[in-house]
Amino acid sequence: MVRLGHEIQAGKPRSDGSRLRPPMRLGELYDEWKSKRKPTPKTAHEYRASVDDFIAYIDDIPVCEITEDDLLNFRDAVAAVHRHLPHPDCVLSFSKRHYRHAADVSPKINVATLKKCIGGVQAPLSFAKRHNWIKANVGAGLSIDGEGNGVDIGRRSFHISELQCLFVAPLFTTLQAWRIINDGISDSTMFWLFLIGATSGARLEKIGQAGLVTFAMMARRSPISISTTRVQTQSAG
Repeated sequence: MVRLGHEIQAGKPRSDGSRLRPPMRLGELYDEWKSKRKPTPKTAHEYRASVDDFIAYIDDIPVCEITEDDLLNFRDAVAAVHRHLPHPDCVLSFSKRHYRHAADVSPKINVATLKKCIGGVQAPLSFAKRHNWIKANVGAGLSIDGEGNGVDIGRRSFHISELQCLFVAPLFTTLQAWRIINDGISDSTMFWLFLIGATSGARLEKIGQAGLVTFAMMARRSPISISTTRVQTQSAG
């Protein structure tokens, strides 16, 4: 019996090395997080953007070298950026966007957007600490000024009667025969804006910010891209 106990103890797996991963970069950590956590395409896209912005602002340093000050500085930099950037500036790196617009007096991004952006960096760091790939999670407990102080504007859902009236309108029943006076907006654009808004609950402002990753491929239909003048299909490739 003693021998059996000795054999069991001797067979216990032991690690000869540390689980820490000093060389790991944030982009690599994000890929690990995405592979294991399997977020929705929308969340994955938003968090990838946050990771890229952080790297552009702080530099592509090993995850173990990221400090709490790095995250706080990034938080403050994101909070200083213009809420509605000119379209050409949206494709710039975060460092260039911040350089151009940090001094603007125009409205800055709201607390919810700021929290989401910082969360895109916090989530992979938290994931790394749970696997003991880093010694400490420097993103834990990071606060956002104004968080939790949102005002309830009393937005309500559609009533059934309103939806019934909407979907019997000529816009949906006879789209080919339905036209609007403003030539700058097509009938197809109006159709999709109302349909997406009614079925998803999204405000028009949010619909206008939609990216291709927001729309999953269904059957053989391609994702849609919403512009200010029309809705057009994009190839799946």
